[in-house]
Amino acid sequence: MIGAVVFELSAENGERVSDAQGRLLHGALFSLIDAASPGLAALLHDGTTVKPFSVAPLDLPPDAPKVGRDRLVHAGDVVYWRVAALDEAVLRALLSVPQGSVVQVGRLRLALRRVIADSGERPDVGVLDETELIGACLAEESVRSVEFRFLTPVAFRVDQGDYPLPVPALVFSSLADKWTAAELSAAIDRNEIRADAERVRPISWRGETRRVFFGRDRSVTGFVGRFAYDLSALPMEARQVFLLLGQFAVFSGVGRLTGQGLGQTRTTYR
Repeated sequence: MIGAVVFELSAENGERVSDAQGRLLHGALFSLIDAASPGLAALLHDGTTVKPFSVAPLDLPPDAPKVGRDRLVHAGDVVYWRVAALDEAVLRALLSVPQGSVVQVGRLRLALRRVIADSGERPDVGVLDETELIGACLAEESVRSVEFRFLTPVAFRVDQGDYPLPVPALVFSSLADKWTAAELSAAIDRNEIRADAERVRPISWRGETRRVFFGRDRSVTGFVGRFAYDLSALPMEARQVFLLLGQFAVFSGVGRLTGQGLGQTRTTYR
């Protein structure tokens, strides 16, 4: 079982919010999970290298004023925060967070008003069994291309440095790694994906590099934008697997630091 929820939050105090939210959001999520299940939080913290969740940056009110590079949140403002789970236990913990729970992001205190998980209310949330996703992708016999919309910077590490280009082998092997780490149904071979990705070519794109700061001592260079990949050179079975990885990206994100706000992704196909 995998899924994505959005926490609807109300600011309890006024505070400036910077773009460097990654570590703070990561810590805030662990606090919520720890409150729901201390054992699960300890397991995630100490027992897993690839975390079975991804988080989006806070979605602040559109009229939140800018103060330098920050934005100002006032007490009473409504803030939204999307979190996706690649593990059923994590998903259940997210769904069970009680109303009124406090999410602390730096000095900003946010009280939970409700957990949104109904895709009829918001298209970016929902809960499903991964076997349903697998079945839907295997039933698709006419897929020719997949388009990724990278909402937050995607970062890859190559030879000890950031590699801010959406090379198909990097994008799809990243997703294969996340699928395998989550121990989901159906085995996906990373090496096969990487080899097949050599036959996948970009057919359209519009994007840019972007640097993300996680504090004074740390930054990452990635890319954002829309990138479409032509799958037509692959046999149908491989196209279906690549489609599955593209659909999975909506939950897992792409690349590094998806548990700190990077790699948020939406996909379409034709």
